[in-house]
Amino acid sequence: MAARSFLHFRYPPEVLLLVSLAIALPMFEAPKNILWGAWVAVWFVARWKEGNWGGGWNIWDTLITTWLVSVLLSAIFAGATHNEWNACRDVIRYTSILWLLSRSNYSESAWKVIYVALAISVIVASIWAMLALAWPHKYLGIQLNSVGHVNHSVIYIVICFGALLGGLAAISLR
Repeated sequence: MAARSFLHFRYPPEVLLLVSLAIALPMFEAPKNILWGAWVAVWFVARWKEGNWGGGWNIWDTLITTWLVSVLLSAIFAGATHNEWNACRDVIRYTSILWLLSRSNYSESAWKVIYVALAISVIVASIWAMLALAWPHKYLGIQLNSVGHVNHSVIYIVICFGALLGGLAAISLR
């Protein structure tokens, strides 16, 4: 008789790590970096074991590669020599999420869980940021704890809102 694991998850570990990343991203700095690294590592191990890298090269791969190359070139040819490589690292980190997601082939139910986690994290982080306005501060508007500047926080909220609308549209069209 084959031994059965007492732990059986509905989703692969990489989906659980991605959900954790979605929850931590707007709120906690260190966990978001650790979870990103763990998710990328588990994603690559899973693809290597399956031998399925999400299909052949497509237009998205070309677009994302062009984006990454432009970020590297802008850091190389930046007039100021301060923190251009730090910003470059952040763009590469978050663009890698897009690239790996585009090649993930997650199930519809996994995408629903990811969207719900994203919605919950944005709501919780926004409430946290609004409550922070009750204490003296130096900025105008809400500022998500791990996203940073007010402008970045609003951009993050709008991107998440757009992703959620896109997810709802995709699910409702099926």
